[in-house]
Amino acid sequence: MTVTQTTWNTTPLPLRPPAPRAPAAPAFMTIRDVAAACKLSETAVRRAISEGELTAVKLRSRLRITRADFDVWIASQRHAPTRPAPPQRTATRAPRVAPAGSFRALLHADTAQAQTR
Repeated sequence: MTVTQTTWNTTPLPLRPPAPRAPAAPAFMTIRDVAAACKLSETAVRRAISEGELTAVKLRSRLRITRADFDVWIASQRHAPTRPAPPQRTATRAPRVAPAGSFRALLHADTAQAQTR
C-alpha cells in the first residue's frame, strides 16, 4: 500500500473581475420605444405629443422622449379607482288599480270600508 502526501496550496486565488454592469436605460426613447413600452400605436404616441400630454425633444428632425418625461407622463395617466354611483331611485309609482269585480278590488274595498269606520 502506498501513501501519498497531499499538500494544500494556501495562496489566495486571484479575484474575479467585476461582472459587467447592465447597460443603463437610454437617456432618450424613440416614438417606437414609447409605443412598445405602453402597448400603444405610434400614432397614439404622436397624438399625445401633439396634444401636449407628452413632452418630446426634436433632435435633427427626429422626435425623442427623455426617460424622465416618459415617467412623468405615465404617472400623470394614473386614475384613482372609482366606485360606481349607486342607482338613483325613481319616484314611487302610483298603485295599480285593480280591475272591477276582481278579488283584489273587493279586498281593497273591504279594507277601505274598515278604515273609514
